[in-house]
Amino acid sequence: MGIAALGLGSWIASNTRHGTYMAKGCVQRAVCKFIEEDNVNILTTAKLENLDPGTIFASGSEIDNSDGLNMTGSGRLLYWVAVRGQGMPDWAIYCDFSSDLEFIKASGQKVGLKRNIVKLVPCTDSAFKMYRL
Repeated sequence: MGIAALGLGSWIASNTRHGTYMAKGCVQRAVCKFIEEDNVNILTTAKLENLDPGTIFASGSEIDNSDGLNMTGSGRLLYWVAVRGQGMPDWAIYCDFSSDLEFIKASGQKVGLKRNIVKLVPCTDSAFKMYRL
């Protein structure tokens, strides 16, 4: 799904192994500021604070098994979104079998295991402490 389909306008994505990471203020040909700061796809508290509240800043898919996300063990493809919180700069990852990102954001199951969280969205210890369990 392209950035235009997500309705994010001036946002651009950098594809990674497990998903898409987006940064505000990027232009079509530029490397995203989200990634450019340290050339690594790692969420930091500074990057988190720069995101608008309620923003889906990462998304992707994983198989629901012990090698993947392993929420129910169904073997089906799970889609996930990482969302910046509405108030303080916290965040959470939600997943569902639906590929509709807004549906997952509103109704998905929250990912609660640290190994799954950092697998989907690599982050610093301080950014992980901002994860909404």
